[in-house]
Amino acid sequence: MTREYQQYKDRLKAALLTVPMVSFTLDGWTSPFQKSFLAVTAHWVDDDWQMQDVLLGFEHIEGSHTSDVLMPGFINVVKSFDQQLKDRSITSDNGSNVLK
Repeated sequence: MTREYQQYKDRLKAALLTVPMVSFTLDGWTSPFQKSFLAVTAHWVDDDWQMQDVLLGFEHIEGSHTSDVLMPGFINVVKSFDQQLKDRSITSDNGSNVLK
């Protein structure tokens, strides 16, 4: 992890600690080279009633986009930002692979 990335992550983490509730969206993606990834985005409404969103993680995952593979990746990203107790909702597509 680069120093700049860690500084950005620390600032974002501190800012998110002031947000009372956060909603998340997740999406699995496969590259043209058959590498699988999970994108985790946080969404909230700020004090000025403006919608805010930020990509928290774009994690490499091993295997198919099943709930058994996606959930640990999601949990790791959320925990790395200390957001595990603030989730208001988690939204994904309704593919049969993630309904669980």
